[in-house]
Amino acid sequence: MRSLEAELEALRGVFPGAHIETVAGIGRVCVVPDVATGKAWEPPTTEIRFLIAQGYPQSKPDCFFSRPDLRLKSGATPQNARPQRIGSSEYLWFSWHLRTWNPAADDLTRFARFCNGRLQMDR
Repeated sequence: MRSLEAELEALRGVFPGAHIETVAGIGRVCVVPDVATGKAWEPPTTEIRFLIAQGYPQSKPDCFFSRPDLRLKSGATPQNARPQRIGSSEYLWFSWHLRTWNPAADDLTRFARFCNGRLQMDR
């Protein structure tokens, strides 16, 4: 099992600028800037965030957040998404969940790619 720092370095190889913040009352949050969105979305990139649970990696990441201005080009709010706060800031929360997670093999990069895959969908 790799350390969280090693996972973060691997994540930066795919998503430069990724980092971890500590949010009071929440815990560790992985921040991934400049994530490309698909052709059905505005803007063409967004920042995503996801919580790193205290029990990580045995406790898998679940759901993710984007900047609150992310919308479908039609202006609609995406399916399974709604505004929510993390700390003192507002985000768009996506209720999307990995079906499988192997704590011995899966990592931050896998979850960030899962989130990015969601943002390639047109709904």
